[in-house]
Amino acid sequence: MKTKNILYLLIALPALLLQSCLHDQEDVFSEASSLRLQKAIEEAQEALVNNQSLWVMDYYPREEQYYGGYPMVFKFESGKVTAWRLKEEEEKTASDPSLIVSDESDYRITNDYGPVLTFDTYNDAVHYFSTPRNNSAWYQAMKGDFEFVIDSIGQDRIKLHGKRSQNVMYLRALTENAEDYLTRTANLSDEFIYSTTSLNINGVETPVDFDLDYKQLVLNPGADDERELAFCFTSTGIRLYAPLNVDGVNVEEFTVNFGNEVMTPVNGTSQSYKLNRTPGYMKYEEWAGEFTLTYRPTAAAEIQSTTVKLELVGDKRYILMKELNPTYDLQLIYNRSLGTIDWNCQRIVTLEDGNYILAANWDPSAGSVNYTTSYGMRAVWNESRQAYVWTDRGQWSGHPVQGFIPYVFNSAGTRLGAVTSEYYLGGGARIIPLTFTKN
Repeated sequence: MKTKNILYLLIALPALLLQSCLHDQEDVFSEASSLRLQKAIEEAQEALVNNQSLWVMDYYPREEQYYGGYPMVFKFESGKVTAWRLKEEEEKTASDPSLIVSDESDYRITNDYGPVLTFDTYNDAVHYFSTPRNNSAWYQAMKGDFEFVIDSIGQDRIKLHGKRSQNVMYLRALTENAEDYLTRTANLSDEFIYSTTSLNINGVETPVDFDLDYKQLVLNPGADDERELAFCFTSTGIRLYAPLNVDGVNVEEFTVNFGNEVMTPVNGTSQSYKLNRTPGYMKYEEWAGEFTLTYRPTAAAEIQSTTVKLELVGDKRYILMKELNPTYDLQLIYNRSLGTIDWNCQRIVTLEDGNYILAANWDPSAGSVNYTTSYGMRAVWNESRQAYVWTDRGQWSGHPVQGFIPYVFNSAGTRLGAVTSEYYLGGGARIIPLTFTKN
């Protein structure tokens, strides 16, 4: 019995010793970790507040920088922050057409396995990107961040990443007035109407497209190795989400010279890169007014023409085409990158019985229709004809979209049949748009 007791003691002793050692280690690391965290929080707070200038952030909502960058300016003062950003078009009204939103709120530096900058009371400049809107398409808002893990602190730059999006962002010292900076940025963005350039990336001459709707550089567009890199407009040009190796130098920012239509790397080579605009480019505002539309009611019919009126919605995204039918308007989509408009398959009327009318995509040569509302045609400038030519966008596999046919559908999405004459397009049961010319 005594032997068994000794044996149990010998077996249990290493475990007791191990438990004691682990407990001691946990105490030591816990104490050191808490001290390090407290020091990091204090350093972050001091950096934010003691900076004599403002901070500017290229803010990237949603994972993978889906929407591109939005400039935002901050001023931190002992638990209070003032933030400024540019208004989105949907926020502007006739009574308040101002460019800038500013708001004051609280902020804190919290501890979450490291210092975290959190805007813990509502701030319209910041929380706009994470607040759902009265629209089913925006029930998750733009998936923006209002909590940022602080990764490192430099003299004039603080590196962070969004807790939600994981996008890396920087607070950069800003020596000019917040509203001046944002106004100049807005003006530059409006004047930037270029669609392509070419850069020497990693020693290879690379074509680049600008996606101005989502603020992306599209590198090698259409190639197997096509990729996108987000950017944000600044008061002098554009700043990239991540550096590019251009002419042997890592470049993250370009200045833009509108007079020479070039962009030049900042802290890179002195080489400038030609900016190209799409022929026939028109700004959103220039699309307002009367246009002559030529079309055929069927593939074999003679060409007809009619005058339509384009009316701006005000959000710099959508345009209404009026007077093609007195009963309804058609919705066109402005493509800012190309300075032109798209005409898509779309729902045009909801009837009293709950049924609706959809103007379907039509391939007259094959007699086929398609109901995908992201497919359609584009107005492409033709220099020799001095007109825009309605052109298929190549989305419907094996079929060109060359026109539209309105059909009646029930609420379940089942096609019921043709429409009555009051819902015709341009006086016919179908339409093949040909050219578009501003009067």
